[in-house]
Amino acid sequence: MSGFSLIGYSLGGGICTSFTAHFPSLVRSLVLFAPGGLIRPAHITLQSRFLYAKTSVVPEWVLAWLVARRLHSPEKKNDGDENRNANLGITDAAVEEGAVMKPEKTQPIVHANAIVNWQLQHHAGFVYSFMSSIRYAPIQKQHDEWRVIGKRLDEQQKGSTDLEGSLDNGKVFILLGKDDPIVIESELRIDAEEVLGTKGVEWKVFDAGHDFPITRSRDVVKALGEYWGWHTEEAS
Repeated sequence: MSGFSLIGYSLGGGICTSFTAHFPSLVRSLVLFAPGGLIRPAHITLQSRFLYAKTSVVPEWVLAWLVARRLHSPEKKNDGDENRNANLGITDAAVEEGAVMKPEKTQPIVHANAIVNWQLQHHAGFVYSFMSSIRYAPIQKQHDEWRVIGKRLDEQQKGSTDLEGSLDNGKVFILLGKDDPIVIESELRIDAEEVLGTKGVEWKVFDAGHDFPITRSRDVVKALGEYWGWHTEEAS
């Protein structure tokens, strides 16, 4: 089968889905980790709507200063509270992803928010590029793009041979964290199956939050191996 496999995490999931909708012949497998794209508008706070509006009477530099203040956070340990408020602002979501994560025992401690803080300090264009990404990125209301893939999956499952491209197993593989406060499992199941079809999605849910690709990396690799038919061995 021609094409390549795409794996998208969070915002990257929304981007990979859009790419697949527009260039189906280039993708043979689509795997999404807690993807953006179908996040319900109710979870976008008024603060985020204000900060990332495409047009505003507030000067851009003022908005950038406010966003930078929200993005900057001191390094602190994860408090273990997995039942955080699901109604996060977009900047809050980025901070959430940047929290100090609890990696597996064999991995070094991950200080992702330290990287964000470093960029805030040394890259003058970082905040502006972040704001532009949030304004124009496929975070929500991407149902039509997902339906393009769903329609092709339906044709593939019916045995159609007149397709630009087909996906492994005739499905999109979506992996989620059960306690993710950003991409809500119960909501995404309903919304994704509505546009992709119930037979067009394979699910894998981990007992973790939005950071599961890091905190549960071994389990994620194992799940990918099983989905793609790899022969993997458990590490000693």
